Amino acid sequence: MCATPARENLPNGRTSKRESIFPDKALSDGRAALDGIVRDGMLLAIGGFGLCGIPEALIVALRDTGVRELTIASNNAGVDDWGLGLLLRTRQVKK
Repeated sequence: MCATPARENLPNGRTSKRESIFPDKALSDGRAALDGIVRDGMLLAIGGFGLCGIPEALIVALRDTGVRELTIASNNAGVDDWGLGLLLRTRQVKK
């Protein structure tokens, strides 16, 4: 349960009750989510616990972009054919 008031005032006259300041925007796939925002040399924090809860569709889409020299902060490196192991195999990860 949220401890904030039921109708907190937000910027632009919106309220927190059932209204969001973020647009409703569903994307078709990981490639669409990464379009125009990834570049060589980025630092990425990628969550998950082991192979559970990892953003697998985004990792595959990231591999498919071909970006290189990535620095990745994560609690594991996946396995050969799954998770961050896909980026290690294609040598897209610097460290």
